[in-house]
Amino acid sequence: MVHMVLTSSIISTAVTSSPAWLAKDYATLAVAIIVGLITGSIAFTQMKIASAKIKLDLYNKRFAVYEAALEYHQAIWSKDKEPLAEMDEKAKAFVKAYRESQFLFAPKDGVYDTLSVILQDGAKVVYFEREKRNPQDINDLHLMGSNANKGRKSFSENLLTLEKQMEKYIQFRDVKGWSMRD
Repeated sequence: MVHMVLTSSIISTAVTSSPAWLAKDYATLAVAIIVGLITGSIAFTQMKIASAKIKLDLYNKRFAVYEAALEYHQAIWSKDKEPLAEMDEKAKAFVKAYRESQFLFAPKDGVYDTLSVILQDGAKVVYFEREKRNPQDINDLHLMGSNANKGRKSFSENLLTLEKQMEKYIQFRDVKGWSMRD
């Protein structure tokens, strides 16, 4: 009998205290779910921001390749009396961008191939500008001058080709920000 009274006492205590205990557990569970959802939302937003940053970094690297080619082109066509120093500086920057381009563009787009031709065209002009200071043979100088002029013309034509090849990589026609719906 004592055992039955003790058991019924424990049961009645458990029954009367259960709603408060359950309410406390439900509140803890609700807080944990809300914190989890907020954390998940923040993580998702961070992921979207990181993705946008990677895209921006890649765009900047690709645009730097175009910019190096354009600046080299401007140096090649410079009307300065002493263009060689600027040409050398821009040639070095271009060579770096040229080497990086093989990792930034799909081979099928031909960007690296066009940059290879531009590199050769620019070298013809730089070589002529260097050699005309101390010509060894006037006939060679005329031939080098002719090659340099052809190189300038080809450089300009290939720069236009490069712009078309790179267009899909560096255009800003359809700029869209990201949203939670993306």
